[in-house]
Amino acid sequence: MRAHELKAATGRFAVIDYGGSGPPALLIHGTGQNAEAWSSCAAELAKDLRVVAFDMRCHGQTLETSSTAEQYWRDLDPLAEALGWKRRS
Repeated sequence: MRAHELKAATGRFAVIDYGGSGPPALLIHGTGQNAEAWSSCAAELAKDLRVVAFDMRCHGQTLETSSTAEQYWRDLDPLAEALGWKRRS
């Protein structure tokens, strides 16, 4: 497990990289939570997946602000791209 900041096209985000191999899994926490919400199950998921959790805007250690709720979801593709993950067709 490694916590760090990831620069994406839409801003800087706090991430927790749980490692693992296999298909990528970007874990998204609920409102009022942060990436730590996944700590109890991420190690188990990492047995079969490449697991990364992140703090959405204005949550946890991510300082980026948002003017609309839609911005949260617009960050997903840039985050995956910053992780070097390719979209499957």
